[in-house]
Amino acid sequence: MFVVSLTCAIVGSAPASAAAAIPPGSLVARPADLPGFATASTKVRSATSASRYASVVLGERPSQARSEAVRLERKGFREGVRELLSSPQGEALSFALVLGSARIAEQEFQNSRRAALEGQGGPMVDRFAVPAIPRSLGFSAAEAGHSFAAANVLFATGRCLFVVGDSLDSATREQAASAPLAGATALYRRVRDLCADG
Repeated sequence: MFVVSLTCAIVGSAPASAAAAIPPGSLVARPADLPGFATASTKVRSATSASRYASVVLGERPSQARSEAVRLERKGFREGVRELLSSPQGEALSFALVLGSARIAEQEFQNSRRAALEGQGGPMVDRFAVPAIPRSLGFSAAEAGHSFAAANVLFATGRCLFVVGDSLDSATREQAASAPLAGATALYRRVRDLCADG
């Protein structure tokens, strides 16, 4: 899959005090933010319970969903959102997790960052800068001998963790990086205050 998994294990932490839910549409990139996806069809799934998130948003099998829900509850899970965008040139995804605190979100970011870099491997993966988002990770990949290219931007701000990515059928890595870079930058500007620890 072209987008990294955000379900890496981390040391469990006690949930923080409850904070108000953030509207799901505020946690994902807008189609107009993603070059090439302004008229894409979108499908959004969200949940404010860990069990519903694991089973409906992630689509885990029942046994996996139960263990994932327990793990997320330990991290103070508040809500999760996944938006899929489809267009003639490919697909894009915008993904968000709201956790119990900024410290937990940062731990999850670091684990997801490591998993993304280790899981991709090979010389065809290129990291790219995301100047507007501190401590973010941008990376693109292409398969040798194919016109397929994909890119992701992963970042955390406050108590939230985000991935914006795409997978294009006929594109270079640089072209694939364009939409996630623009989409993540626009999203980061909108969510900094929404995701601040209460």
